[in-house]
Amino acid sequence: GDYERRRQFKNYINILFLDQDYAHVHTLLDKKAIILDVWYPIHILPKPYSSQPKEADDSTRKAFQKLDSVMRASQPLKAKDFPYIFYSMVFEDTNKDGRLNEEDRSNLYISDINGKNLRKVGGNVEIWDFELWKNEKKFYITYRDRDEDIRYYKKRFAFYDINTHTFTPIKSTHEALDEVEKILTK
Repeated sequence: GDYERRRQFKNYINILFLDQDYAHVHTLLDKKAIILDVWYPIHILPKPYSSQPKEADDSTRKAFQKLDSVMRASQPLKAKDFPYIFYSMVFEDTNKDGRLNEEDRSNLYISDINGKNLRKVGGNVEIWDFELWKNEKKFYITYRDRDEDIRYYKKRFAFYDINTHTFTPIKSTHEALDEVEKILTK
């Protein structure tokens, strides 16, 4: 697909969702976490606040136009076409250093465009990459199973169906790669 990640934020502790008048509607999280990355359709960027002075409106508009042009894919998805936001988040200090940070295990989460219905994608997996299909409600994932020995991890592949919240490993591909590995290690 031609959907690209829209990285805007790094290392936030929460996200506030606002209405069109910038009034607080709700907060994404109700517990301690760190949000490492956020990906969303480009066309939900806020418009310049209308009560600002004309100079601020122009500079803000130019900044958003520049950001939009830098981040725009050839045909980016619009929020009305793909109304979801993805997050890479850490909820647990897995390396026991007393802090939540990018050194801890992160997981991929998805919510509706308004920040509601937050859910984790996959089980005990480390998601390396994902790609959306523009006209479908599923995406392709590259991951590592965290239950496997890290010294011998294997790249794995799955689909995630947004409608059913189903993470489905592509077993036939895994089996074929295992066979290739057997041939190569003979």
